Amino acid sequence: MPPPKTTTTTLPCSIPTLFLAFTTLSFLCFSLFFLYNKNPSFPNPQATLQTSQNSIKVYVADLPRSLNYGLLDQYWSSSIPDTRISSDPDHQIRPKPTKNQKFLDYPENPLIKQYSAEYWITGDLMTPENLKFQSFAKRVFDCNQADVVFVPFFATLSAEMELAKGKGNFRRKEGNEDYRRQKQVVDVVRNSDAWKRSGGKDHVFVLTVVEYDPIALVSGYMYSENATSYLVDLLYPVAMWHLRAEIAPAVLLVVDFGGWYKLDSKSSNGSSSDMIQHTQVSLLKDVIVPYTHLLPRLQLSENKKRSTLLYFKGAKHRHRGGIVREKLWDLLVNEPGVIIEEGFPNATGREQSIRGMRSSEFCLHPAGDTPSSCRLFDAIQSLCIPVVVSDNIELPFEGMIDYTEFTVFVAVDDALKPRWLVDRLRSISVKQRNEFRRNMAKVQPIFQYDNGHPGGIGPISPDGAVNHIWKKVLQKLPAIKEAVVRERRKPPGVSVPMRCHCT
Repeated sequence: MPPPKTTTTTLPCSIPTLFLAFTTLSFLCFSLFFLYNKNPSFPNPQATLQTSQNSIKVYVADLPRSLNYGLLDQYWSSSIPDTRISSDPDHQIRPKPTKNQKFLDYPENPLIKQYSAEYWITGDLMTPENLKFQSFAKRVFDCNQADVVFVPFFATLSAEMELAKGKGNFRRKEGNEDYRRQKQVVDVVRNSDAWKRSGGKDHVFVLTVVEYDPIALVSGYMYSENATSYLVDLLYPVAMWHLRAEIAPAVLLVVDFGGWYKLDSKSSNGSSSDMIQHTQVSLLKDVIVPYTHLLPRLQLSENKKRSTLLYFKGAKHRHRGGIVREKLWDLLVNEPGVIIEEGFPNATGREQSIRGMRSSEFCLHPAGDTPSSCRLFDAIQSLCIPVVVSDNIELPFEGMIDYTEFTVFVAVDDALKPRWLVDRLRSISVKQRNEFRRNMAKVQPIFQYDNGHPGGIGPISPDGAVNHIWKKVLQKLPAIKEAVVRERRKPPGVSVPMRCHCT
Protein backbone atom coordinates (compact mmCIF):
# COMPACT_ATOMS: atom_id res chain seq x y z
CA MET A 1 0.00 0.00 0.00
CA PRO A 2 1.51 3.21 -1.01
CA PRO A 3 2.14 5.68 1.72
CA PRO A 4 -0.43 8.39 2.11
CA LYS A 5 0.27 11.68 0.33
CA THR A 6 1.35 14.43 2.63
CA THR A 7 -0.26 17.79 2.04
CA THR A 8 2.28 20.62 2.29
CA THR A 9 1.58 24.33 2.63
CA THR A 10 3.97 26.60 0.71
CA LEU A 11 4.89 29.72 2.64
CA PRO A 12 4.74 32.95 0.60
CA CYS A 13 8.28 33.97 1.71
CA SER A 14 11.22 32.62 3.65
CA ILE A 15 12.07 33.37 7.29
CA PRO A 16 14.98 35.70 6.38
CA THR A 17 12.62 37.68 4.16
CA LEU A 18 10.10 38.02 6.98
CA PHE A 19 12.82 39.23 9.33
CA LEU A 20 13.95 41.83 6.83
CA ALA A 21 10.40 43.08 6.33
CA PHE A 22 9.80 43.30 10.08
CA THR A 23 13.02 45.25 10.58
CA THR A 24 12.18 47.68 7.80
CA LEU A 25 8.68 48.27 9.15
CA SER A 26 10.00 48.86 12.66
CA PHE A 27 12.55 51.39 11.40
CA LEU A 28 9.86 53.29 9.48
CA CYS A 29 7.59 53.44 12.52
CA PHE A 30 10.46 54.59 14.71
CA SER A 31 11.42 57.32 12.23
CA LEU A 32 7.84 58.54 11.86
CA PHE A 33 7.50 58.75 15.62
CA PHE A 34 10.42 61.17 15.94
CA LEU A 35 9.44 63.06 12.83
CA TYR A 36 5.94 63.92 14.04
CA ASN A 37 6.34 63.84 17.79
CA LYS A 38 6.53 67.46 18.97
CA ASN A 39 7.88 66.52 22.41
CA PRO A 40 10.31 63.63 22.17
CA SER A 41 11.60 62.17 25.42
CA PHE A 42 15.08 63.66 24.78
CA PRO A 43 15.62 66.99 23.01
CA ASN A 44 17.54 67.65 19.85
CA PRO A 45 20.67 69.50 21.08
CA GLN A 46 20.83 71.66 17.97
CA ALA A 47 17.17 72.65 18.30
CA THR A 48 17.69 73.47 21.97
CA LEU A 49 20.69 75.65 21.13
CA GLN A 50 18.71 77.50 18.48
CA THR A 51 15.86 78.20 20.89
CA SER A 52 18.19 79.45 23.62
CA GLN A 53 19.76 81.97 21.26
CA ASN A 54 16.59 83.65 20.04
CA SER A 55 16.99 86.50 22.53
CA ILE A 56 18.78 87.77 25.59
CA LYS A 57 16.75 88.74 28.68
CA VAL A 58 17.69 92.19 29.94
CA TYR A 59 16.69 93.87 33.19
CA VAL A 60 17.06 97.67 33.17
CA ALA A 61 18.48 99.04 36.40
CA ASP A 62 16.25 101.60 38.07
CA LEU A 63 18.05 104.93 37.71
CA PRO A 64 16.58 108.44 38.02
CA ARG A 65 15.65 110.02 34.68
CA SER A 66 18.19 112.78 35.39
CA LEU A 67 20.95 110.26 34.59
CA ASN A 68 19.79 109.52 31.05
CA TYR A 69 17.00 111.33 29.21
CA GLY A 70 17.05 114.14 31.76
CA LEU A 71 20.59 114.89 30.57
CA LEU A 72 19.17 115.52 27.10
CA ASP A 73 16.63 117.91 28.59
CA GLN A 74 19.51 119.75 30.22
CA TYR A 75 21.66 119.67 27.08
CA TRP A 76 19.01 121.13 24.78
CA SER A 77 17.92 123.78 27.29
CA SER A 78 21.44 125.17 27.48
CA SER A 79 22.37 128.16 25.34
CA ILE A 80 26.12 127.73 25.88
CA PRO A 81 27.94 126.36 22.79
CA ASP A 82 30.60 123.66 22.99
CA THR A 83 33.91 125.42 23.58
CA ARG A 84 35.91 122.66 21.83
CA ILE A 85 34.67 123.37 18.31
CA SER A 86 34.36 126.59 16.36
CA SER A 87 30.85 125.83 15.10
CA ASP A 88 28.43 123.94 17.35
CA PRO A 89 25.47 122.73 15.22
CA ASP A 90 23.28 122.09 18.26
CA HIS A 91 23.47 125.68 19.43
CA GLN A 92 22.84 127.30 16.08
CA ILE A 93 19.73 125.53 14.86
CA ARG A 94 18.37 123.53 17.76
CA PRO A 95 15.28 121.32 17.74
CA LYS A 96 12.74 122.87 20.05
CA PRO A 97 11.56 120.39 22.67
CA THR A 98 7.82 120.08 22.95
CA LYS A 99 5.89 119.47 26.12
CA ASN A 100 4.83 116.05 24.88
CA GLN A 101 8.30 115.01 23.72
CA LYS A 102 9.50 112.75 26.51
CA PHE A 103 12.52 111.43 24.62
CA LEU A 104 14.59 114.14 22.96
CA ASP A 105 17.05 113.64 20.11
CA TYR A 106 20.71 112.92 20.71
CA PRO A 107 23.12 115.80 19.92
CA GLU A 108 24.31 116.42 16.35
CA ASN A 109 27.60 117.82 17.65
CA PRO A 110 30.06 115.42 15.93
CA LEU A 111 32.27 115.15 19.02
CA ILE A 112 29.29 113.68 20.87
CA LYS A 113 27.24 112.03 18.14
CA GLN A 114 29.98 109.55 17.21
CA TYR A 115 29.58 108.01 20.68
CA SER A 116 25.78 107.72 20.69
CA ALA A 117 25.55 103.95 21.23
CA GLU A 118 24.18 104.50 24.75
CA TYR A 119 21.19 106.38 23.34
CA TRP A 120 20.15 103.77 20.78
CA ILE A 121 20.66 100.77 23.07
CA THR A 122 18.59 102.42 25.81
CA GLY A 123 15.92 103.50 23.30
CA ASP A 124 15.44 99.93 22.15
CA LEU A 125 14.93 98.76 25.74
CA MET A 126 12.50 101.61 26.43
CA THR A 127 10.40 100.77 23.36
CA PRO A 128 6.99 99.19 24.21
CA GLU A 129 7.07 95.42 23.90
CA ASN A 130 4.50 95.33 21.12
CA LEU A 131 6.93 97.30 18.93
CA LYS A 132 9.98 95.20 19.81
CA PHE A 133 9.22 92.31 17.48
CA GLN A 134 12.64 92.65 15.80
CA SER A 135 14.72 93.25 18.93
CA PHE A 136 17.15 90.60 20.12
CA ALA A 137 17.05 92.04 23.65
CA LYS A 138 13.88 91.15 25.54
CA ARG A 139 13.26 93.38 28.53
CA VAL A 140 12.21 91.68 31.76
CA PHE A 141 11.03 93.41 34.93
CA ASP A 142 12.34 90.92 37.46
CA CYS A 143 16.12 90.91 37.82
CA ASN A 144 15.98 87.26 38.87
CA GLN A 145 14.73 86.35 35.39
CA ALA A 146 17.40 88.35 33.55
CA ASP A 147 20.53 87.18 31.78
CA VAL A 148 22.12 90.61 32.28
CA VAL A 149 21.38 93.93 33.98
CA PHE A 150 21.69 97.02 31.78
CA VAL A 151 22.63 100.29 33.48
CA PRO A 152 20.94 103.13 31.53
CA PHE A 153 23.41 105.89 32.40
CA PHE A 154 24.33 108.21 29.52
CA ALA A 155 27.94 108.21 30.71
CA THR A 156 29.31 109.58 27.46
CA LEU A 157 26.87 112.48 27.28
CA SER A 158 27.49 113.27 30.94
CA ALA A 159 31.25 113.43 30.39
CA GLU A 160 30.97 115.40 27.16
CA MET A 161 28.72 118.01 28.77
CA GLU A 162 31.34 118.57 31.45
CA LEU A 163 34.21 118.63 28.95
CA ALA A 164 32.34 121.16 26.79
CA LYS A 165 32.65 123.67 29.64
CA GLY A 166 36.44 123.39 29.47
CA LYS A 167 38.86 120.71 30.58
CA GLY A 168 40.17 122.49 33.65
CA ASN A 169 37.33 121.21 35.83
CA PHE A 170 36.95 117.68 34.49
CA ARG A 171 39.62 116.02 36.62
CA ARG A 172 38.58 117.75 39.82
CA LYS A 173 35.75 116.28 41.85
CA GLU A 174 34.63 119.47 43.54
CA GLY A 175 32.10 121.31 41.40
CA ASN A 176 32.20 118.57 38.75
CA GLU A 177 28.64 117.63 37.75
CA ASP A 178 29.83 114.58 35.82
CA TYR A 179 31.61 113.22 38.90
CA ARG A 180 28.45 113.83 40.96
CA ARG A 181 26.41 111.82 38.46
CA GLN A 182 28.99 109.03 38.32
CA LYS A 183 28.91 108.71 42.09
CA GLN A 184 25.11 108.65 42.10
CA VAL A 185 25.09 105.81 39.56
CA VAL A 186 27.65 103.78 41.50
CA ASP A 187 25.82 104.29 44.80
CA VAL A 188 22.49 103.15 43.34
CA VAL A 189 23.82 100.21 41.36
CA ARG A 190 26.32 98.78 43.83
CA ASN A 191 23.75 98.87 46.64
CA SER A 192 21.17 96.95 44.61
CA ASP A 193 20.34 93.30 45.24
CA ALA A 194 21.24 92.48 41.63
CA TRP A 195 24.79 93.77 42.04
CA LYS A 196 25.26 92.08 45.42
CA ARG A 197 24.09 88.79 43.94
CA SER A 198 26.62 88.77 41.09
CA GLY A 199 29.34 91.18 42.18
CA GLY A 200 28.39 93.23 39.13
CA LYS A 201 29.68 90.66 36.64
CA ASP A 202 26.34 90.46 34.81
CA HIS A 203 25.87 94.25 34.60
CA VAL A 204 26.34 96.12 31.33
CA PHE A 205 27.67 99.69 31.00
CA VAL A 206 28.19 101.71 27.83
CA LEU A 207 31.52 103.58 28.02
CA THR A 208 32.34 104.73 24.51
CA VAL A 209 33.97 108.15 24.56
CA VAL A 210 37.72 108.70 24.11
CA GLU A 211 38.59 112.37 24.55
CA TYR A 212 41.05 114.61 22.74
CA ASP A 213 41.47 118.33 22.34
CA PRO A 214 41.04 119.66 18.79
CA ILE A 215 41.90 123.18 19.92
CA ALA A 216 45.25 121.94 21.18
CA LEU A 217 45.82 120.25 17.84
CA VAL A 218 45.18 123.42 15.88
CA SER A 219 47.16 125.68 18.19
CA GLY A 220 50.18 123.38 18.32
CA TYR A 221 50.00 123.24 22.13
CA MET A 222 50.11 119.48 21.94
CA TYR A 223 53.72 119.66 20.90
CA SER A 224 55.02 122.28 23.29
CA GLU A 225 57.43 121.29 26.05
CA ASN A 226 54.86 122.06 28.72
CA ALA A 227 52.28 119.75 27.20
CA THR A 228 53.71 116.36 28.18
CA SER A 229 51.89 115.82 31.46
CA TYR A 230 48.76 117.44 30.04
CA LEU A 231 48.74 115.01 27.13
CA VAL A 232 49.28 111.93 29.24
CA ASP A 233 46.18 112.83 31.24
CA LEU A 234 44.14 114.23 28.36
CA LEU A 235 43.80 111.26 26.08
CA TYR A 236 41.74 108.63 27.85
CA PRO A 237 38.30 107.05 27.93
CA VAL A 238 36.43 109.69 29.90
CA ALA A 239 33.07 108.00 30.46
CA MET A 240 32.87 107.07 34.17
CA TRP A 241 36.48 108.25 34.40
CA HIS A 242 36.55 108.94 38.14
CA LEU A 243 34.89 105.67 39.18
CA ARG A 244 35.75 103.15 36.47
CA ALA A 245 37.49 100.90 38.97
CA GLU A 246 34.20 100.61 40.87
CA ILE A 247 32.43 99.05 37.87
CA ALA A 248 35.38 97.12 36.42
CA PRO A 249 33.80 93.67 37.01
CA ALA A 250 30.89 94.55 34.69
CA VAL A 251 30.57 94.01 30.94
CA LEU A 252 31.80 97.22 29.34
CA LEU A 253 30.71 98.25 25.85
CA VAL A 254 33.64 100.24 24.43
CA VAL A 255 34.73 101.41 20.97
CA ASP A 256 38.22 99.95 21.42
CA PHE A 257 40.87 99.27 24.05
CA GLY A 258 43.36 101.81 22.74
CA GLY A 259 42.69 104.49 25.34
CA TRP A 260 42.68 102.15 28.34
CA TYR A 261 46.28 102.72 29.34
CA LYS A 262 48.20 104.18 32.22
CA LEU A 263 51.83 105.23 32.57
CA ASP A 264 54.23 103.56 34.93
CA SER A 265 55.91 106.80 35.94
CA LYS A 266 58.87 105.07 37.60
CA SER A 267 59.94 103.12 34.52
CA SER A 268 58.59 105.20 31.66
CA ASN A 269 60.33 108.48 32.52
CA GLY A 270 57.43 110.33 30.92
CA SER A 271 57.60 108.31 27.71
CA SER A 272 54.45 106.78 26.23
CA SER A 273 56.41 103.75 25.02
CA ASP A 274 56.06 101.98 28.37
CA MET A 275 52.30 102.11 28.71
CA ILE A 276 50.68 99.13 30.39
CA GLN A 277 47.12 98.06 29.90
CA HIS A 278 44.50 98.40 32.58
CA THR A 279 43.09 95.16 33.94
CA GLN A 280 39.64 96.71 33.57
CA VAL A 281 39.05 95.63 29.96
CA SER A 282 39.32 92.31 28.18
CA LEU A 283 37.82 90.60 25.15
CA LEU A 284 36.86 87.81 27.54
CA LYS A 285 34.16 89.92 29.17
CA ASP A 286 33.78 93.18 27.24
CA VAL A 287 32.31 94.02 23.83
CA ILE A 288 33.75 96.25 21.11
CA VAL A 289 30.94 98.36 19.60
CA PRO A 290 30.95 100.57 16.49
CA TYR A 291 31.29 104.31 16.50
CA THR A 292 28.19 106.04 15.17
CA HIS A 293 29.05 107.01 11.60
CA LEU A 294 28.75 110.70 10.77
CA LEU A 295 28.44 110.40 6.99
CA PRO A 296 25.29 109.20 5.18
CA ARG A 297 25.03 105.76 3.62
CA LEU A 298 25.81 105.38 -0.07
CA GLN A 299 23.85 102.59 -1.74
CA LEU A 300 25.75 100.28 -4.10
CA SER A 301 23.40 101.30 -6.92
CA GLU A 302 24.45 104.94 -6.38
CA ASN A 303 28.18 104.23 -6.61
CA LYS A 304 30.00 106.12 -9.36
CA LYS A 305 33.45 106.00 -10.90
CA ARG A 306 36.15 106.87 -8.38
CA SER A 307 39.01 109.05 -9.60
CA THR A 308 41.20 109.10 -6.47
CA LEU A 309 43.30 106.11 -5.36
CA LEU A 310 43.61 106.88 -1.64
CA TYR A 311 41.93 109.46 0.61
CA PHE A 312 42.48 110.66 4.17
CA LYS A 313 41.08 113.66 6.01
CA GLY A 314 41.95 114.37 9.61
CA ALA A 315 44.62 115.72 11.91
CA LYS A 316 48.25 114.97 11.11
CA HIS A 317 49.54 115.30 14.65
CA ARG A 318 48.23 112.82 17.20
CA HIS A 319 49.41 111.26 20.44
CA ARG A 320 50.34 107.64 21.27
CA GLY A 321 50.07 105.56 18.07
CA GLY A 322 49.64 108.76 16.08
CA ILE A 323 53.35 108.88 15.28
CA VAL A 324 52.54 106.35 12.55
CA ARG A 325 50.03 108.77 11.08
CA GLU A 326 52.62 111.55 10.93
CA LYS A 327 55.11 109.36 9.09
CA LEU A 328 52.48 108.10 6.67
CA TRP A 329 51.39 111.65 6.02
CA ASP A 330 54.90 112.68 5.00
CA LEU A 331 55.27 109.59 2.79
CA LEU A 332 51.96 109.99 0.97
CA VAL A 333 51.13 113.68 0.82
CA ASN A 334 52.84 114.23 -2.57
CA GLU A 335 51.96 110.88 -4.15
CA PRO A 336 49.93 111.08 -7.41
CA GLY A 337 46.34 109.92 -6.93
CA VAL A 338 46.50 110.39 -3.16
CA ILE A 339 44.64 113.10 -1.23
CA ILE A 340 45.84 113.78 2.33
CA GLU A 341 44.34 116.84 4.00
CA GLU A 342 43.81 118.39 7.41
CA GLY A 343 40.23 118.57 8.55
CA PHE A 344 37.77 118.52 11.40
CA PRO A 345 34.23 117.09 11.45
CA ASN A 346 32.37 120.38 11.43
CA ALA A 347 29.79 121.23 8.77
CA THR A 348 32.39 122.15 6.13
CA GLY A 349 34.60 119.18 6.93
CA ARG A 350 31.63 116.83 6.70
CA GLU A 351 30.79 117.85 3.12
CA GLN A 352 34.44 117.59 2.12
CA SER A 353 34.64 114.11 3.63
CA ILE A 354 31.51 112.96 1.79
CA ARG A 355 32.96 114.09 -1.55
CA GLY A 356 36.41 112.73 -0.78
CA MET A 357 35.31 109.28 0.39
CA ARG A 358 32.74 108.79 -2.38
CA SER A 359 35.25 109.65 -5.10
CA SER A 360 38.11 107.48 -3.76
CA GLU A 361 38.82 103.77 -4.19
CA PHE A 362 40.52 103.42 -0.80
CA CYS A 363 40.27 105.32 2.50
CA LEU A 364 43.26 105.36 4.82
CA HIS A 365 42.66 104.42 8.45
CA PRO A 366 45.89 104.90 10.42
CA ALA A 367 46.09 104.74 14.19
CA GLY A 368 45.58 108.06 15.96
CA ASP A 369 44.91 108.63 19.64
CA THR A 370 43.47 105.12 19.62
CA PRO A 371 43.71 102.26 17.09
CA SER A 372 40.22 102.88 15.65
CA SER A 373 38.02 105.88 14.95
CA CYS A 374 34.70 106.95 13.49
CA ARG A 375 36.50 107.34 10.13
CA LEU A 376 36.44 103.58 9.53
CA PHE A 377 32.65 103.42 9.73
CA ASP A 378 32.25 106.53 7.60
CA ALA A 379 34.37 104.80 4.94
CA ILE A 380 32.16 101.71 5.05
CA GLN A 381 29.01 103.79 4.64
CA SER A 382 30.72 105.59 1.72
CA LEU A 383 31.76 102.28 0.07
CA CYS A 384 35.37 103.44 0.24
CA ILE A 385 37.56 100.38 0.83
CA PRO A 386 39.21 100.83 4.27
CA VAL A 387 42.98 100.52 4.50
CA VAL A 388 43.77 99.79 8.14
CA VAL A 389 47.30 100.59 9.28
CA SER A 390 47.13 99.67 12.95
CA ASP A 391 48.72 96.57 14.44
CA ASN A 392 46.63 96.61 17.64
CA ILE A 393 43.15 97.35 16.39
CA GLU A 394 40.09 95.58 17.80
CA LEU A 395 36.94 95.64 15.67
CA PRO A 396 33.21 95.22 16.37
CA PHE A 397 31.41 91.94 15.74
CA GLU A 398 34.43 89.88 14.74
CA GLY A 399 33.37 86.27 14.36
CA MET A 400 30.06 87.50 12.94
CA ILE A 401 31.61 89.28 9.97
CA ASP A 402 34.93 88.84 8.18
CA TYR A 403 36.63 92.19 7.68
CA THR A 404 39.14 90.74 5.22
CA GLU A 405 36.30 90.46 2.70
CA PHE A 406 36.12 94.26 2.33
CA THR A 407 39.14 95.75 4.12
CA VAL A 408 42.87 95.91 3.36
CA PHE A 409 44.99 95.31 6.47
CA VAL A 410 48.57 96.52 6.37
CA ALA A 411 51.35 96.03 8.91
CA VAL A 412 52.78 99.29 10.21
CA ASP A 413 56.33 98.33 9.22
CA ASP A 414 55.27 97.68 5.62
CA ALA A 415 53.18 100.85 5.37
CA LEU A 416 56.16 102.98 6.41
CA LYS A 417 58.35 101.72 3.56
CA PRO A 418 58.57 104.31 0.75
CA ARG A 419 55.98 103.65 -1.99
CA TRP A 420 55.07 100.24 -0.53
CA LEU A 421 51.47 101.14 0.36
CA VAL A 422 50.68 102.88 -2.93
CA ASP A 423 52.14 99.99 -4.95
CA ARG A 424 50.14 97.51 -2.88
CA LEU A 425 46.87 99.34 -3.51
CA ARG A 426 47.54 99.77 -7.22
CA SER A 427 48.13 96.03 -7.50
CA ILE A 428 44.57 95.25 -6.38
CA SER A 429 42.56 94.56 -9.53
CA VAL A 430 39.35 96.32 -10.49
CA LYS A 431 37.56 93.00 -10.13
CA GLN A 432 38.79 92.60 -6.55
CA ARG A 433 37.90 96.20 -5.70
CA ASN A 434 34.36 95.68 -6.97
CA GLU A 435 34.10 92.49 -4.93
CA PHE A 436 35.25 94.36 -1.81
CA ARG A 437 32.61 97.01 -2.47
CA ARG A 438 29.82 94.47 -2.94
CA ASN A 439 30.78 92.78 0.33
CA MET A 440 30.90 96.17 2.06
CA ALA A 441 27.40 97.00 0.89
CA LYS A 442 26.16 93.81 2.57
CA VAL A 443 27.54 94.80 5.98
CA GLN A 444 26.62 98.50 5.92
CA PRO A 445 23.39 97.92 7.92
CA ILE A 446 25.29 96.11 10.68
CA PHE A 447 26.95 99.40 11.69
CA GLN A 448 23.71 101.41 11.65
CA TYR A 449 22.33 102.56 15.02
CA ASP A 450 19.66 105.07 13.99
CA ASN A 451 16.21 103.46 13.79
CA GLY A 452 14.58 106.55 12.26
CA HIS A 453 12.08 107.03 15.09
CA PRO A 454 11.75 110.19 17.24
CA GLY A 455 13.72 109.86 20.43
CA GLY A 456 15.05 106.49 19.27
CA ILE A 457 11.86 104.82 20.53
CA GLY A 458 10.47 102.32 18.04
CA PRO A 459 11.21 99.16 16.08
CA ILE A 460 14.86 98.63 15.19
CA SER A 461 16.46 96.92 12.21
CA PRO A 462 16.95 93.20 12.91
CA ASP A 463 20.34 93.43 11.21
CA GLY A 464 21.48 96.68 12.85
CA ALA A 465 24.15 97.54 15.39
CA VAL A 466 21.98 97.27 18.51
CA ASN A 467 20.97 93.67 17.85
CA HIS A 468 24.53 92.69 16.98
CA ILE A 469 25.78 94.19 20.24
CA TRP A 470 23.34 92.11 22.26
CA LYS A 471 24.27 89.00 20.31
CA LYS A 472 27.88 89.64 21.26
CA VAL A 473 26.89 90.06 24.91
CA LEU A 474 25.02 86.75 24.65
CA GLN A 475 28.27 85.08 23.61
CA LYS A 476 29.79 86.22 26.91
CA LEU A 477 27.01 84.66 29.02
CA PRO A 478 28.68 81.30 29.77
CA ALA A 479 31.78 83.08 31.10
CA ILE A 480 29.60 85.58 33.01
CA LYS A 481 27.57 82.84 34.66
CA GLU A 482 30.70 80.92 35.60
CA ALA A 483 32.22 84.08 37.12
CA VAL A 484 29.04 84.71 39.12
CA VAL A 485 29.11 81.16 40.51
CA ARG A 486 32.77 81.57 41.48
CA GLU A 487 31.94 84.90 43.13
CA ARG A 488 29.20 83.33 45.26
CA ARG A 489 31.36 80.59 46.72
CA LYS A 490 34.05 82.96 48.03
CA PRO A 491 34.13 83.24 51.83
CA PRO A 492 33.13 86.64 53.23
CA GLY A 493 35.92 89.20 53.09
CA VAL A 494 37.94 87.36 50.46
CA SER A 495 38.78 89.33 47.33
CA VAL A 496 40.17 87.97 44.06
CA PRO A 497 42.42 90.30 42.03
CA MET A 498 41.36 91.18 38.48
CA ARG A 499 43.21 89.11 35.89
CA CYS A 500 41.89 90.36 32.57
CA HIS A 501 45.26 90.73 30.83
CA CYS A 502 44.58 88.04 28.22
CA THR A 503 42.60 88.58 25.03
